Amino acid sequence: MIAADDVPASPFANNLYCVWMGAGSAVQFNRSTNQGTTFSNPLTLNDHWGQGANVQTGPNGEVYVCWADYTNGNLPEQGLGFVRSVNGGQNFTAASIVFNYTGIRNSSGGQTEFGGIRVNSFPSMAVDKSNGIFRGRIYIVYAAKENGNGKAIIQLRWSDNQGVNWSGPVTVSIANGRQNWFPWIAVDDNGIISIVYYSLDQSSGFSTNTYVAISYNGGNTLSNQVVSSVAHTTAPIPEFGGGYTGDYIGITAYGWKAYPAWCDNRYGSQWQNYIDIVDNSPVITGIPAFCSSATYTATNIPSNSTVTWSASPSGIISLSPSGNQVIVNKITQGNVTLSALVNGSKTVSLNITTVPRSIINYSMYGSCVNGIQAWYLSATSNMGSGTSWTWTVDNPGTSGIYIINPYSPSTYADVSKGGGVSLTYRDACGEIAQRNGVTIYSPCGHSYVVSPNPATSIITVSPANFSGAATNSTSTISLINIYDGQANLKKHQLFNKVASASINVSDLPLGMYIIEIIDGTNNERQKLQIIK
Repeated sequence: MIAADDVPASPFANNLYCVWMGAGSAVQFNRSTNQGTTFSNPLTLNDHWGQGANVQTGPNGEVYVCWADYTNGNLPEQGLGFVRSVNGGQNFTAASIVFNYTGIRNSSGGQTEFGGIRVNSFPSMAVDKSNGIFRGRIYIVYAAKENGNGKAIIQLRWSDNQGVNWSGPVTVSIANGRQNWFPWIAVDDNGIISIVYYSLDQSSGFSTNTYVAISYNGGNTLSNQVVSSVAHTTAPIPEFGGGYTGDYIGITAYGWKAYPAWCDNRYGSQWQNYIDIVDNSPVITGIPAFCSSATYTATNIPSNSTVTWSASPSGIISLSPSGNQVIVNKITQGNVTLSALVNGSKTVSLNITTVPRSIINYSMYGSCVNGIQAWYLSATSNMGSGTSWTWTVDNPGTSGIYIINPYSPSTYADVSKGGGVSLTYRDACGEIAQRNGVTIYSPCGHSYVVSPNPATSIITVSPANFSGAATNSTSTISLINIYDGQANLKKHQLFNKVASASINVSDLPLGMYIIEIIDGTNNERQKLQIIK
């Protein structure tokens, strides 16, 4: 493995450091101070079998090396070997086992409990170089036997004093993972921890998914998510021997995003490389609409972050911020964008409103009976539950609409022709809300035929037979309106009481519309489709 000192202020900035398992299975190290033109002679860091060596740098130029240690020369791994250098890798502290664990490797070949693949408990290390409260913290993840003799789990430990002392283990992997292996860790420039690993997450078999665990608070709490869009069946790669399937996977992170990379065989025996982007950006949580006041929280932010709240446009709400929370108070009705600037570098927003709105859901119910079509109507408010519900028919004398229970948030309506229904109610804020112009109609009881439908240019509206009624030869059309799906009037044409009428719709965009036909006795609405 190779690592670069990537902190510009470090006294050893741009040094390169390499580690590997060398002669006698001991861990070896060298460095380059001239961007890889030449490297130093190797240093041997320990005196016995150490494998999976990992090297990282700290924010002040520290060099840390860790490895899986086979103290007694036998499988599995028995603990974590560790050394450090504070002079750019010129020399190191004496190697020591800084903590013990029971590794998962019981063979150098395939292991039955992992689908015949070979596995290990090699460590992965990362150092927090952010300006957060955990700057300088060393993190190490590894696979270990749960309680020393159970299933394979992923564990995390950390040190805040350059590896002298270490925390107890924190379990990273999902609880229902029957076996978990090949962890890798990254810490981004905001101090957010991201850990990738494989897991047998089904109750039986070897179906495997790739997971990423995220922590915003230095590893104290972690949340897991699946990043593999398709599970694969763990098995040895056919072109290699000894149960080989990669030995490790990887992850890197920067700018609120993590990039896990792994290998799987979701399409059969051919293994492929995959990568995902995990967005760890902050989000604002809270209700989208409120009456008088509400609390909003900026989540997914590192511990001790600074949050600056703002709202646009001004004058609609006032803000009472307290850290990552803000109390929003209504000044007047309106729509506003609430924003949070995190650590002076990342802005997230949420659109909220103080305007009462209702949503009417409606659908035809059942089949036509004697020219009557039943409809189901229901309403919800963006401000929560309401009272004093009242449904009304826009033109009750001509539309042929009968509302079964007009004083309920949900009801049925019988429709013989068609027209608009409206709703008023008192919302949770105590204010009167209204929704007008929702169209319902009876496809089995039209007085008029609209042809052609679908249409491209000229349509003709003429009388028709419906549900056993005689042709309405006395109909005299006086007005045709055409509405879009949001009940916006798109065309309006007057007629001098004609028996049939034509109207040009070629200027309307393609889509679904409602055509309203008004004569001396009827107010009828139908669907109209415009195609091109």
